[in-house]
Amino acid sequence: DFCLSRGLGDVYKRQSLHYCDLVLAQRPDNALLLLRRGRLLHMQGRAVESLACYERSLALGMEPARVVPYQAELLFDRREFAKAQALMRSLDIEQALPRLKPSIRYWSAS
Repeated sequence: DFCLSRGLGDVYKRQSLHYCDLVLAQRPDNALLLLRRGRLLHMQGRAVESLACYERSLALGMEPARVVPYQAELLFDRREFAKAQALMRSLDIEQALPRLKPSIRYWSAS
């Protein structure tokens, strides 16, 4: 069952990425879709492309609280701890979602 469900998840991610690319070809300035594309690429281990999508979504006005945690996660996975910490520190804890506040506090300590 595990292998089957994992395989279906991989197919879903590839199809979802395909459809993101189709829509982005028509609407390249869709910040929310770029964030979604970045997440899908991130899950596939395509860090450079993922970071580019995250950056583009921010440049198009996506709220940092929605993007920065994913950027920091990717940087953490790449063992770029100082960069991950700097990103998390850049977030405004007062405007963050409640579930994100503990992470911001953790990365902002010391």
